[in-house]
Amino acid sequence: MTQPATALPSQLPLMNSRIWMASSEGGLCRRLPLGAGLAVLLMLSMLLELELHAYLMGNEGREQQVRLSQAQKQIKSQDGGHFVRVQLGAPMPSSAASGLAVASEGQRTLLALANFYGESTLFELDTTQPGLAPSEVQRFATAAAHDFEVIELPGHEAMFVAAEYDADRSFVYTTKTRTNVTGESVPGWPACKDTDTAACASWAASGECARNAGFMLKSCAESCGRCAGLSGPLVAVQALAGLGGTAARHIQIEGPAGSVTRTLLFVANYKAPAGEGVAVYEWGDGMNTGASSNSRMGRWYFVGHVDAPGAGEMAHCTLSRMGDSAEEHLLIFSSWYAHGSFDTASFVYALHLPANGSTPTFVKQQELPTHGSHDAECFTRDGTTYLLLANGRLDSGRRDVPTLLYRYERGAAAFVELQRLPSVGAHDIELVMTPASLMDESATLLAVIANNAIWSEAHNAESCDGTQVDVWRWDDSLLRFVWFEALPELRGCTTFARSWRAHGSGGSARILLAVAVERTRSGEFDAQVEVFEWHPVIT
Repeated sequence: MTQPATALPSQLPLMNSRIWMASSEGGLCRRLPLGAGLAVLLMLSMLLELELHAYLMGNEGREQQVRLSQAQKQIKSQDGGHFVRVQLGAPMPSSAASGLAVASEGQRTLLALANFYGESTLFELDTTQPGLAPSEVQRFATAAAHDFEVIELPGHEAMFVAAEYDADRSFVYTTKTRTNVTGESVPGWPACKDTDTAACASWAASGECARNAGFMLKSCAESCGRCAGLSGPLVAVQALAGLGGTAARHIQIEGPAGSVTRTLLFVANYKAPAGEGVAVYEWGDGMNTGASSNSRMGRWYFVGHVDAPGAGEMAHCTLSRMGDSAEEHLLIFSSWYAHGSFDTASFVYALHLPANGSTPTFVKQQELPTHGSHDAECFTRDGTTYLLLANGRLDSGRRDVPTLLYRYERGAAAFVELQRLPSVGAHDIELVMTPASLMDESATLLAVIANNAIWSEAHNAESCDGTQVDVWRWDDSLLRFVWFEALPELRGCTTFARSWRAHGSGGSARILLAVAVERTRSGEFDAQVEVFEWHPVIT
């Protein structure tokens, strides 16, 4: 990064680097017409004055953020819109939320919340309502759920894959039109029973379910009526073996002309033996699972492993064709913790899918040094492929580690670092395409980074009081990201963000963003899911 001629005080909050990144990298003002350049310089001057004033007054917190927000609204009003908090009609409680997934069908949206502590929850949202009218439709026992993945295949009902950290398998669920699901389809599901049938029945009859809920709801779930809550639209139809599930992702790749589309599912198993860090499955249609009458035709078939130790997440990059060459596919596995260290490497693999439909193969192509990397996202602009890797922790315990942007260089067949985005405990990245305005269908690319902490230099420690979810906007002239805004009024440390488009009232389109909060500002794990909506500028 090009440094400004006059250095700012080193103790200034991290936000300063965003401003200099926007103003000095690539010469933003030199690329604008004179009038626009002067306007941008005026706004930057205003922002810097506010930051310096806050620094000199010893204000490190919210007053500075309010002043910056007021000034930045003037910039954002010319930049397409901004995110606004949705005042939910009912809360969506969470317990150490670690992931969420969304399946949207018209005006009906199902949001699956992976809770690391306690049961996981399925909510139904009505996107025609301003407050979405959330309602809990199902809860089910999970063993430290860490992630959900939604898979929608033609001719099949939506599937949800739950990666569970304290389990030896990950479950595949599907939606059913039935309201009562008994759970006989897969052995071990639902994990809802009494540990001592006679004692539990007696304790429940004497009112212990209410008086001693912490013990009873876990040890005597059936007697306390918790198993009835498993009735709902999701039923487990397949178990995927693997120790310590942390993430699940699927990709669909169209075959050559005349061949069928192939769908692969990757499940990261954090506790798996060496060489088995990621299990790979392929969808086989037209074959009966034999699990029960509830099962649809088709199932996931195990096809092999990818050696990616400590994998926390994964991404799929598609390299566009050059001339007559075939489309290339890369898989990126971000590594959270491996071989006793957060200072490890994330992996880039080339995926080879034989045209005859035989087993896919994976060839390691590159290792990228990372620090507690928990997510990866790929995107393409004007034929060039880019990669974002979220970094979240150093071995020293520090959490203020930058998120890295790479550009893929075809000649070198490698990703090359392009930019460092300030982040603190970055746990997830969500890419959002937004219209520039209600009257303009051109799209803007935003990168939403869920920070899992805020770092205090004074105390050399992290906290959740003041944590931000940062939104960065891609600049096609600078070929990098420029800081755009922070989501307003966040209530704690975040782990995950998921966006989706939905139908609003009167057929209008809505762009919604759900954020999983792991801990409240005071550090408690009982928190809530928060939802934001994109409000474009009306021109």
